[in-house]
Amino acid sequence: FYAIVAALTLVFPLGAMMLGIAIRIEAENALRSVTDDIQRHVRRALHQQWPLSGSSDECSPLSFKVKDEEGLRATMEDARVVHSLAQGLLKKVRYFHQLFPVARLLLGAGMLCAVLLCSTILGVILVHHFPSMPYLWQTYCGTVFVGTLSC
Repeated sequence: FYAIVAALTLVFPLGAMMLGIAIRIEAENALRSVTDDIQRHVRRALHQQWPLSGSSDECSPLSFKVKDEEGLRATMEDARVVHSLAQGLLKKVRYFHQLFPVARLLLGAGMLCAVLLCSTILGVILVHHFPSMPYLWQTYCGTVFVGTLSC
């Protein structure tokens, strides 16, 4: 029992730490990729020229027409790409949001195993130094049980 609890005391927090680091690295890579793509599309859209047809006295403010339909199509395509990138980023954020409770669970299990490990070591010390005191041992076991339930 002691060896298993000692191993789990090390394994669970290590798993939580590795999962947290993996989540952070994946989130940074996804955000960097999406941010670069969005910046490229926004810059291209901002550099578009939008010439208006006709002079200012020939057309009213409500009847502006765009000469460059290709520019409009490119901008609309950029808007669609930016929207799909944002949707992909939102899906990844939701995925990372689901992984954080797993890391928290691993960390909690590691803390519980650490408490059990400390209680086992302390129990061995108490049995060695006070072999003729069963009330001390019963009190200790009750305290460990209450502490384990409170975790």
